[in-house]
Amino acid sequence: MREIEPWPCFYRFRQTEVEILLHHLNLPRVNTILEIGCGIAFNAVLLSAYAWRYIATDLPEPDPQTHTRGMFLAQRLLDIVGAKNIELVDCSATDLSKIESESVDVVYSSYVLEHIPPSYRDRVMQEIHRVLVEGGIVITVVPNFVERAWNYLRHYVKPPLRGIYRVCKYFYLKIGKYQTHPFVSFIRIKSSSSEPRKINIFPPPHGFYESSLQELLFHFPGRWDKLHCRNKFKLLRKFTISWTIPWMSRHTIYLYEATRGLNKKLGGRFPFKYLGISYCIVAQKAKI
Repeated sequence: MREIEPWPCFYRFRQTEVEILLHHLNLPRVNTILEIGCGIAFNAVLLSAYAWRYIATDLPEPDPQTHTRGMFLAQRLLDIVGAKNIELVDCSATDLSKIESESVDVVYSSYVLEHIPPSYRDRVMQEIHRVLVEGGIVITVVPNFVERAWNYLRHYVKPPLRGIYRVCKYFYLKIGKYQTHPFVSFIRIKSSSSEPRKINIFPPPHGFYESSLQELLFHFPGRWDKLHCRNKFKLLRKFTISWTIPWMSRHTIYLYEATRGLNKKLGGRFPFKYLGISYCIVAQKAKI
């Protein structure tokens, strides 16, 4: 499984997220679960025990703009773990025509809606409403505005860290301890980035937005709530599955795992459910 892990500690992060999610949901075993935007299908493997049939959908080919990794990686993972009740279906979230109407008990999506243009999100929710059985539920995990606030902090902190790293490198090279000194190693990790080094006043958006400011405004909880309500869904529960720094690394995973008990206890209470980097909505299909 390591050969297809998207980034370090990805499996540990997703496993902790699903553990907290299931704690808040208390999900019973159902006939069919449909996942939209399954990625490499790791969440599908974790959740497939709660359904007799699990349908995992995503775009067939890799697409950097939508962060799609391609269904071939999902198939590779399923071959490795030997999942029997997971069915891969290549389709877009805006067109679930391959799924029969009123044939799904639960629809699940995790960090998908932010990668869909805002003008198409109503279409996605309408398709979800169509495929759900009467009384079926949709579980939506989306980024909260707090996650964007952290990204602003990261954007403005990295340039000073690069400067500190260069100063440390200059002085420690003279005494031969540059490569081994723990402080220098820490600064080097925090200041490193695979992104091109160009001057931007604001950080670039992660989702499908014109700017990071637009992304920040669209990620307030009220926006996500209204998206569900105007498409005939009744909100049942809202909570967060993470309060920690939204940067997947070997350093932050320990903090995330250490605070999961606190998240289980307070993640669904006011005001904590609105202050996480994630925002989770459980909604039920309403009659049109």
